[in-house]
Amino acid sequence: MDFTDSLTIAAILLAPVVALQVSALLERRREKRQRRFRLFRTLMATRAYNLSQDHVRALNTIDVEFDGKDRKSQEVLRAWNAYHDHLGTSRDNVESWSIYRQDLLIELLYRMGKSLGYDFDKTSIKRTSYFPNGHVDMEDDQLAIRRGLAQILSGDSYLPIQFYSDEESESDAASKIGQVEEFLKSGKIRIEIINSQDIVLLSEAKSDHA
Repeated sequence: MDFTDSLTIAAILLAPVVALQVSALLERRREKRQRRFRLFRTLMATRAYNLSQDHVRALNTIDVEFDGKDRKSQEVLRAWNAYHDHLGTSRDNVESWSIYRQDLLIELLYRMGKSLGYDFDKTSIKRTSYFPNGHVDMEDDQLAIRRGLAQILSGDSYLPIQFYSDEESESDAASKIGQVEEFLKSGKIRIEIINSQDIVLLSEAKSDHA
């Protein structure tokens, strides 16, 4: 058996192994592309909802999914690093900070799209996002509630309380306010609901007489 015959036999024996390795390599590349596509799709779908959990989780996986050494992957990582750095900067001028944040996010999405073979331009990415005005109001209200509650719990603010009645006199209202102020000084208040209209606030010292 000459050298040519030996090569032929080796090729026949190794062909299934090589084919299996090539198939596994192609499958890993296909799965990686699918993960990158799902990541890109999530960020595109939530680009107008930058505070959503899905958006934040997707951002935090960019370093893992676009870890390649090729040029397009490196461009994605540079865009992400620029966006990430800006998110950590101070917001002295909220309006200009928000405009620059949006520009950096669009740049990131543009680079990700290019790396996946999409031909989106930056203007299209910016103009085609949909964010209902009702959602804007809802996010603003939620943010105001969270900040207000945090200030109350930290002692930097207080919970306003008003007492009013169409039937009671000014002296009765002043008397109730004085009682509440006295109760607040003790640091402990018990609230007793007599009916749907009358609420009595009792200090802990007077609770035994209620």
